[in-house]
Amino acid sequence: MLSYDVVEHGKPLQRAVRETPQPKGKEVLVRITRSGVCHSDLHIWDGYFDWGGGKRFYVKDRGCVPPFTLGHEPYGVVEALGPDATGVAVGSKRVVRGSAAASARCARPGRTTTASRRVSSA
Repeated sequence: MLSYDVVEHGKPLQRAVRETPQPKGKEVLVRITRSGVCHSDLHIWDGYFDWGGGKRFYVKDRGCVPPFTLGHEPYGVVEALGPDATGVAVGSKRVVRGSAAASARCARPGRTTTASRRVSSA
């Protein structure tokens, strides 16, 4: 599995290669082919949100500590299904939608947010 990760806030992304996870239970493995990067991602890359007047909200205070991968608006192709997954087929193209809570968390290497994400057809 290939990703480009924030290793240090404000520094260039670093290429990372990891073992591809195997889906379990109702999990679905989606190979991400595109992912939106929004303004929030830029703040997370910086390491803080500027609230003006000299006030900053540091993302580390919410557990968003590098290394992690940006992008909470992913689209891709279903590669594998857990044994209990239903309603989706290998090879189908999907948008992975996250709840507000899932979007606010950083995607850490080896960590998934399957409990709070939905896979919908594109």
